[in-house]
Amino acid sequence: MSGISSIPSGSSYYYPNYSPYACYPEEEVPSVSSNVYINPDQTPLEDRRQTPSVGQAALGGAFSFTSVACECPGVQLTGDGEEADAEVVDAEIPSEVEGDFSYEDYVDEYYDEATDEAGEEDHVEVTDEYVAEDYYEDYTEEEAAPSVCDHSPEPFDLTSPADGLVGVPYYSDSAIDISFPYPHDLDESIGDVVTCYAEIDDDPSFATPIMREVPAPGVLAFTPASPAEYFTCATPYQVRVRCTDTCGNITASTTTRTFETGPTVEWTRTYNGATSMADEGSGIVVDGGGNVYVVGTANSDGWFEGDIWSRSYDSSGTVRWTQTHDGAANDYDSGRGIAINDTGDVFITGCETSIGQGMNIWVRSYDSTGLERWTRTYNSPYNRSDCGEAIAVDDLSGDIVVAGYETVDGSGFPPPPPAPNLWMRRYDDSGNVLWTYPSGEGGMFDSIALGGLGDIYTTGGNLGSSWVRSFDAIGNPVWSNATSRAFDVAADNSGNIYATGSEIVVGEGENLWVRGYNSDGSSFWTRTYNGSANRDDAGRGAAVDDATGDIFITGYETVAGRGRDIWVRRYDSAGNPICTQSYNGPSNGDDEGRGIYVGSDGNVYITGFETLAGEATNIFVRRYSGF
Repeated sequence: MSGISSIPSGSSYYYPNYSPYACYPEEEVPSVSSNVYINPDQTPLEDRRQTPSVGQAALGGAFSFTSVACECPGVQLTGDGEEADAEVVDAEIPSEVEGDFSYEDYVDEYYDEATDEAGEEDHVEVTDEYVAEDYYEDYTEEEAAPSVCDHSPEPFDLTSPADGLVGVPYYSDSAIDISFPYPHDLDESIGDVVTCYAEIDDDPSFATPIMREVPAPGVLAFTPASPAEYFTCATPYQVRVRCTDTCGNITASTTTRTFETGPTVEWTRTYNGATSMADEGSGIVVDGGGNVYVVGTANSDGWFEGDIWSRSYDSSGTVRWTQTHDGAANDYDSGRGIAINDTGDVFITGCETSIGQGMNIWVRSYDSTGLERWTRTYNSPYNRSDCGEAIAVDDLSGDIVVAGYETVDGSGFPPPPPAPNLWMRRYDDSGNVLWTYPSGEGGMFDSIALGGLGDIYTTGGNLGSSWVRSFDAIGNPVWSNATSRAFDVAADNSGNIYATGSEIVVGEGENLWVRGYNSDGSSFWTRTYNGSANRDDAGRGAAVDDATGDIFITGYETVAGRGRDIWVRRYDSAGNPICTQSYNGPSNGDDEGRGIYVGSDGNVYITGFETLAGEATNIFVRRYSGF
């Protein structure tokens, strides 16, 4: 803009020094040409050639004359004196400013610099075009831009996870939601950026935390990127968020949230028989609705006069029904194994004492409501002790296979004492016998599992020997592998078999062992466990999680000063121990896990017994989630 190119002699045009008004003489009004930049935002001024009466104009806003309003011509600075062309001086921009530095402050400073250089008596014009360009393109970018360091770090808190959260998934399922509202308003257009990291550690000092970048504000759904980031089961953790801004200020969440990984004990149920004698759970299964079915032995008449006991709980641990069976001899009866089919029918085996027949193998089926469907028994020709030890359902056919032993008399002179022989029988779903395997071979079957193609896998032994053995679907032996004392076997959907038991180790008593076998009987790994007391430890129950292929074992470990504790461990399919839980009853007596099952819901269920003062042993049932 050309500004005021001349001022008639005798007139006065006051440089207001932003006081804040400029007075124009009535006879002379500055002429302003159009299409020049006069405002800080470089808005073109419209052509105005009116001659208003004396008025006042507020600089930085709009002129207000008697009848005309026009845009403020921005900045026109001139001295006072004779007619002369104004001299344009390019004064330097002030290099140091303090506090808020407005456009008007900038022009003041600029004018002072210009007049100092040109001399106070000279006419000085600082053009709008130059000032606007300088201010907005030079000073704004280099001197007066808002600073990303103007703000101070502000405290904030986490909104998740909830403090004290329990049962957080661990291992490969490790997961936790972390969220927080970062309180500072970020202006990314000027480079105001905050980088935040969530830190998770089982050490309260956060010595070696798992770190993961998280937006601010935002939500991080933490899942492990590698096995190194897996959480450990049954472990307390701390979580916090630390943020660093562009200027290096570090802000941490004001509180640290804590959480604990699973498993979580959902519920525990116990049962003490009428005589407070020895009661114990032997097997456990779960249907698709989360209903739990347990079999065991309850003493109602005294020592060695047990009843076959079965009970169903709903998913919350409430009793649905209970069934007991006391044989006709009112003597020792015992429930040993349990299985369930896809429709919720339950199958139980064990032994009952019959008058004049000793103990007979006993098999019964209940529907899901506890109503008896059918019962079958078997008495060997010698009227001695026979017992069903284990039972399994073939998912393909719905058939049931029972394994145990029958006792036979020896032949010769003098006759040897009676001895058990291996016994196995297959029934259809209605209880009809399909085939029987009375091999004449001495020994007992202890456990049974069926593979995905109907193959049969068992553990057993005779006179100090023990083995894992395979049969085809019609009872023909396939392979047999000798092993230390084996108590239970489980099979997965891929044809792998897992057995568990105990082995004697010099100086360590009995150690628990677990072994994986291929479908051809070759073993692919073995794991052992020796408890802290170097005494008796054993695996008594095995199960496979069909969803993950992981193996779950229950049994006991001996702990000095309190006898045997219930022991549960999870292994992955490669045999790596993932999580271990143990339980010591209130009496510090012997407690044992005997049966284990993994439900379709992923929950783990165990049964066995615990010792209580004055009550001998009670049936023990527990449900874990997040195991």
